[in-house]
Amino acid sequence: MQVFPIGDLMGLRPQEIEKVFSDGLSLLSTTHDHLCRCKNQRPIWCSKSQDINNNTVVDTSLNVFDDVLLIDDPEARRLLWYAALMKQVEDTPVPAGVKPTKKQNRPNVMKLLTDDLKRPSRDAEGVHIIQKAADQFTKLFQHNGFVNGATVLLNQIRVNRINGEENFKCEMDGKIIDPNTESSKTWLKAMELRLSLAHIVRRTGPLWRAAMALSLCEELDGRGRDIKYPIIDDITSEDNEDMFEGIIAEYDTFAASLLQLGVIGIWNQKAMIDGDRIKKEVLRNIPKGPIFRDIMEFQWEWMVRFPSGSEELLIKALQEKYSAFL
Repeated sequence: MQVFPIGDLMGLRPQEIEKVFSDGLSLLSTTHDHLCRCKNQRPIWCSKSQDINNNTVVDTSLNVFDDVLLIDDPEARRLLWYAALMKQVEDTPVPAGVKPTKKQNRPNVMKLLTDDLKRPSRDAEGVHIIQKAADQFTKLFQHNGFVNGATVLLNQIRVNRINGEENFKCEMDGKIIDPNTESSKTWLKAMELRLSLAHIVRRTGPLWRAAMALSLCEELDGRGRDIKYPIIDDITSEDNEDMFEGIIAEYDTFAASLLQLGVIGIWNQKAMIDGDRIKKEVLRNIPKGPIFRDIMEFQWEWMVRFPSGSEELLIKALQEKYSAFL
């Protein structure tokens, strides 16, 4: 408690401080145990290709932005340890009635890392990014993320980059399809999942694996707070082990769909039509203000939902959406 002065920082009572530390240590232990397990039983989403249910293959060989695996990335793991230990610090709300100054109006974990532990602001930002993205992954997972991810894999839906460019080869059921014209519900649902995942990953960059691992381990820790986590050589009840294995398998499917949908590297995606061209050629009467940012965001989302979509269709979509600015 002397090393991490969260009582002064957050205005907590001694028993509340103890719970924050206890929960943080529990999550850190679960996260460490799971990564140790991954060295021996590598998850589907940590491999170039794997078999799911002896049926569906995850192939990311054409996704050239595929990043370093978490078990091979000591820097990302270091930030993950901080993120796990201090997750409850981030989740605990500021006491009622406290009005922070502008400098203090930062996430608790960033204040603790930079002001008290004297860590670089880069570390604090990385930890906060991992924690926030983990919450977003968890929310998406709990809202049919596993079901939609399984649909992607079972229908062999793939979005693969071609030669590292902003061009993609799109497939479904083993056949190449045109994203400009494909209208099946299965494909459109997959593209909505792609957009939801892209919104998360565009902010995490290569730290997405750490965020996904933290999300998974929070689920394991929450389900098994009173059950010892079944790492290799531990003796546990068959029912408890099946529960943990089921959670891990569902997350494997969820994360594997992220790879197969070609979301890795989305943080480098460039606009198909730059801002100047939009103002001069597409929407000539855009008023000053934040609306321009909304227009560029609409373009980004359209490009995610229509990988390798044509410029002609993008212009049509922009002009239909913002017809008042023609």
